[in-house]
Amino acid sequence: MFYLSQTLDIVIPTRNRKEMILETLESLLTNQHADFAIWVIDQSDNRETDKAIHTHLSDERLNYVRSDKQGSNLARNLGISLGQAPLIAFTDDDCILAENWVEETVQAFEQSTFDAVFGRVIDQSIGLPGDNVTAGIKVAVKNDPERREYKDNRFRLDFGHGACMAFRRKTLERLGGFDPLLGNGGPLRSWPERDMGYRILHSGGTIVYEPNVVVHHKQWRSWHGVKSTMRNYGFGAGAVAARYLKKGDLGGLYLMLEWQLDQGVRQVLSGVLKWRSWQKILAGLIQIVYPLYGFCVALTYPADFAKTRSFESVTPWKQRASVSQP
Repeated sequence: MFYLSQTLDIVIPTRNRKEMILETLESLLTNQHADFAIWVIDQSDNRETDKAIHTHLSDERLNYVRSDKQGSNLARNLGISLGQAPLIAFTDDDCILAENWVEETVQAFEQSTFDAVFGRVIDQSIGLPGDNVTAGIKVAVKNDPERREYKDNRFRLDFGHGACMAFRRKTLERLGGFDPLLGNGGPLRSWPERDMGYRILHSGGTIVYEPNVVVHHKQWRSWHGVKSTMRNYGFGAGAVAARYLKKGDLGGLYLMLEWQLDQGVRQVLSGVLKWRSWQKILAGLIQIVYPLYGFCVALTYPADFAKTRSFESVTPWKQRASVSQP
């Protein structure tokens, strides 16, 4: 028997991070909320994560499924299809969750008819191997102490990050799930949470940033890893712009230009005038150039690709059994 939640399904994509995800799961399982189920979607190249989870964790709320495909959005969509709770939350395998994370997430939805809740993502340095990264560069951090609501403006996308986000199931199903081309490991790389937020706001929905929903994001990347992440962000920003444009939404062009100016030009100037950091300058230049690259690549994909690949078809499975996606 696998455990089905009455309130909240929590989906965690993972790939080749057995030590990190064990810490994530251990922090999550300290949450005392009665009704939640965890779905670990493992896309690792080996069985090390599988062995680690089986050896160290036996909580009935934990469900493990192995996928032979890569892409965090594919994993998220698979997790959506396996659960049945009315609320679905997502976090990453390099995060530590607050002990009241589940309770605060559920309470945020109980306050109103919001479509999505994003929470606070606090940077937690664990020591970088090799060269250091300038303090002016933060990856996936949202540490705003004020609660905010987002609606009626699809271009306001500063609501948070995929490391701490939750949605109503009916909203995700109405929008067709996450775009399988986007996300870490996908062909069009990053921007999955911004893409989903944009679609929610464009359809008249509401998003809430709730600072009481807290995760600590472990900063483990060296400068080489940070550069790779920055390239993925920039590439994804341009790719999303192209996908919107192919669907007849000119707002994609605005989003790409805004990204290049805010994350690109502004960051270059900040690197020169404030931080005096070549890393900061290079990070900004990446956000100017890589959106153009992503835009061109995304134009080669059909506009309706996501509609045919949003949710994978799976057969019933037992707890911690393997699942191969077609």
